Amino acid sequence: DCIFTYLQRTHGLCPIALHRNYRTNAEIADWPRDRFYPEGYIAHFPQRRLTVPIPTPSTCPPEWPASLPWSPALHRLLSPEVPVVVVSYTGRPYTLSNPFEAQAVAALARVFYQALRAAEPKLSGEELWEERLGIVTPHRAQMSAIRTLLA
Repeated sequence: DCIFTYLQRTHGLCPIALHRNYRTNAEIADWPRDRFYPEGYIAHFPQRRLTVPIPTPSTCPPEWPASLPWSPALHRLLSPEVPVVVVSYTGRPYTLSNPFEAQAVAALARVFYQALRAAEPKLSGEELWEERLGIVTPHRAQMSAIRTLLA
């Protein structure tokens, strides 16, 4: 069983629901609130948006790795005016690692990094990962695929 259930049983812990999220905006917080927190859940910063200007896409990306797919739509997916984006596609389902999704995530990370570097030329790759960008995926195999593409 999970560690939470174990601690509940052995130490008599009572679950406490999260009421305030300090990391996301209202649009992103809406889904977990509706799904998991019926008693209330809010974004502390409801209007939070990306503050990095995302440049208008060109048809040919500068300094773009051949291992990543390119589309001008990548810039639109990062638009601060649209804080939640769903990308749907047809293709066979995968369980642990999905090549298309790994490529899309790596390409979006690359566009975001290029936008950050345009705004802050001295930004290092280390600062990007420590302070500006995080990628969450439930499977190690998928994270490995994304890291390989980003390398």
